[in-house]
Parts: sequence; structure tokens; C-alpha cells
Amino acid sequence: MPANEVHFHEVGAVDSIIDIVGSCLAFHLLGIDAISVSALPTGSGQVKCRHGIYPIPAPATAEILLELKSMPCDDEPFELVTPTGAALLATWPKAELGSNAQLAGTANSFGQHKLKTRPNLLRALLYKTCTTEVAEIIVLETNIDDCSPELLGNLCQKLPEKGALDVWTTAANMKKQRSGYVLSVLLKNSDKTEILKLIFSETTTFGIREYPVKRHCLERQIENLETIYGIVRVKIGKWHGKPVSYSPEFEDCRHLSESTGMPIKTIQQEALFAINKLNLESN
Repeated sequence: MPANEVHFHEVGAVDSIIDIVGSCLAFHLLGIDAISVSALPTGSGQVKCRHGIYPIPAPATAEILLELKSMPCDDEPFELVTPTGAALLATWPKAELGSNAQLAGTANSFGQHKLKTRPNLLRALLYKTCTTEVAEIIVLETNIDDCSPELLGNLCQKLPEKGALDVWTTAANMKKQRSGYVLSVLLKNSDKTEILKLIFSETTTFGIREYPVKRHCLERQIENLETIYGIVRVKIGKWHGKPVSYSPEFEDCRHLSESTGMPIKTIQQEALFAINKLNLESN
């Protein structure tokens, strides 16, 4: 119906408006992207509304609960889920908690009404999802025993330009003990067509295998660190927000090596020394 004809009964009360606005403000201030809700115990018995007495869950609550998981709760003859609460949980975006979710905060809110079998408690848990998300990707793989190493090397240079996430070759003995290689390419499914075309065009293979894999990636951060030879970019890998891996950018070390005449490994060691010094200062 037109918005100006909508009449709010219970939800038009001031306390309901405060509940809704306050909850949405908290959702915004906490920077929440999505929620995960367990099965909601609806309670049992009857509830008195402005239009009379209704069975629990109330009609509006029952309609909204079609979007959520719920379960009857016969041992509690009270209304445990209101239309306002159900509407908020049904409207906010949803997401399942992954294995990379880390507990960041907790809050407990107690009601004054005494329940029979459980505390009158609403518990909220705040999780942070690290960017170590498990990615669903694929591997393309083929055996090659009649292609020159130069052509194979050229292909390995071109594949990342087409979206390959990683490329590697493994020496192998083929039929009749011919020496050959297994070419493996890690990629997103969206790049498969272009990469298949490139492999078929640039090699002598007649068939390519495909299988799905899962990849766990560290959260990545780049820091510019000052060394006695110049600035080196260092890639920092984080697991659940904590640094666990450091890798000086090779090209930066190579350029500084060329300009200073120092070995590349010396530049790399200085970069790692700068990282250790930074960690000590931060601690």
C-alpha cells in the first residue's frame, strides 16, 4: 500500500523506534558487514497485543521468521522473539562464520523478566574476518615431452599476464622413459578460457587436466623500510592480524645492488635487520 496509508501499531511506539534506531546505529558504528544468527527460540504461550491475544510467535514475528532459523521453546511460556528483533535480524546482511573468523569482542545484555530454564540473556559476539580467506581456485596441468625448454620458458613468462596466480614445472619421466615436464598453472576459474587457449597455442600438448583446489593466503601489507643502502619495500604476511612472514622486494634489492655494488643478499639482510628493529621498537 502507499507509504502514507501504512499504520504502525506496536512498532510505532517510542521504545520500538529507539530499539530500531539504536540497533542500526550500533551496527553502523561497529562497522559490521554482516551477521550470523543461530536458531532463535521463539518461546510459547500467548502474547497480548493492541488487537487482542495472539499465540506465540505473534503473526508479524512468524512472518518475519520465514527468513530466519527458529525453534519452538515449550519450556518458556513467554515471547522470546519480538517482531522488532526479528525484523532487525532478518533485514541485516547475513554471512556464515568461516574458519578464519577471530573473536574480537563480546557483549551480554540481561532482561529483568525471570525465565524458567535459562538466563534472560542476549549475547552478541563480534568477529573479525582476516583476509586469509580460503579461495576456491583451480589447477590446470599437462604433461609435455616434445616441446623445447625455450618455448616452455616463454610460456611461463606469458601465463601471469593472462591471470595465472602461479606457474611451475616439474621434471618427469614420460612414456618410454622420455624426459619431460609437468606444467601446472594455478588460476581463477574466470581466467580459464584465456589460459587454456594460451597453453594449447604455445605448447605441443593435446590435453590439459583440471581440478579444483583451495588456497589459504596471508593478509599482505607493504612497508617501505630505510636501510643503510636505501629504501626497500618489504612484503609482510599476517595471520589473524599478526605478522608471521617477511619478504624484501627482490627488484628493490637488485636495483640497490647495482647502484651500490653490494651483493643482493647483503641488501636483503639489511632489509630484514630493519624489520627486526621496527618490531623491537613497536613492542
